[in-house]
Amino acid sequence: MVENVSIAPGSMVAAGEPLIRLTDDEEDVALERARLAVETAMSALDRARQLAESNNITTVALTDAETAVRRAEIDLREAEVDLARRTVRAPFAGRIGLTDSAVGDRVNSTMPVATLDDMSSVTVAFDVPERATGLVEAGHAIAA
Repeated sequence: MVENVSIAPGSMVAAGEPLIRLTDDEEDVALERARLAVETAMSALDRARQLAESNNITTVALTDAETAVRRAEIDLREAEVDLARRTVRAPFAGRIGLTDSAVGDRVNSTMPVATLDDMSSVTVAFDVPERATGLVEAGHAIAA
């Protein structure tokens, strides 16, 4: 669901600028859970290393603790990516076209939220009458 719309039709946006933000309560919870899992795994690894110094733990148990930390860190990165995906950002600089996005709207990955046009370079195709073809050359300026 759309939580915030930070664009208006006709406005200019920079590349990477937020356009809309979707609700992210579930992703916030997942991120906190992943942070806690990393802290817990790091504590377990610290204890395992201390036990390894006094030969009171097997190599397998130490390796398992190291693997648990790596797995928790991967889960944390995944939660950060999921949270970041809740903000739709401009892929390039340009002008916002018409948009119907409003706070409270339900959207999915196939729904357009806005159009974004890069008008820095525009290709214009037009017909030239045969009698004027000699007057048109590459590099001539035109008004469109």
